[in-house]
Amino acid sequence: MKLMSHIESVDELVETLVQTEPRDYVAIAQMLDIPSGDLKEYTFWKDKGYTRNCIERTENFELLLLCWNPGDSTPIHCHGEQRCWVYQVTGKMEEVLYKENAEDELVKDIERTLEPGDICYMDDSIGYHTLHNISDKKCMSLHLYAKPIDSCTYYSKKREEFIPKEMYYHSYKGELVDNPKWKSKGKTVHRSIKQN
Repeated sequence: MKLMSHIESVDELVETLVQTEPRDYVAIAQMLDIPSGDLKEYTFWKDKGYTRNCIERTENFELLLLCWNPGDSTPIHCHGEQRCWVYQVTGKMEEVLYKENAEDELVKDIERTLEPGDICYMDDSIGYHTLHNISDKKCMSLHLYAKPIDSCTYYSKKREEFIPKEMYYHSYKGELVDNPKWKSKGKTVHRSIKQN
């Protein structure tokens, strides 16, 4: 399939992803120019915390819209051995990357700001990361995973250790999911965070 120069709608993006191979996703991510209004049917919010809204899922990819309240952030997490591209739709986010040191501790490696139109990439070979809405208003980010991520490992501040968890959606293809929740999966993974 010949790739277009710009992708300006969710429908175009999904059609392009379905017809291409995962090796082309990096080029597709760089073509994104999707206005926030085109994502309206996938936009769901809750009072506290961000939402994960699945737009499309196949065996090759998972496309999610994350909706963030001011101050919302992810825990530090991995990507379940999959590749991830983030396209900032609205608002301003901070991404912090972490790497392991010789003592098997995670330390801050890179901090960067994402503004509308910016794209970042992450996979487990790079390390772990966290995303944080640093704007004073709601914001949205589009996440493309090759392949879908059904579980990941995240850092629990309460338990002060990394824990495997199953992933969930707040909505699927524009419809709210009943009672989404995190479910424990597997054994606890022990690793500490180096405090600055």
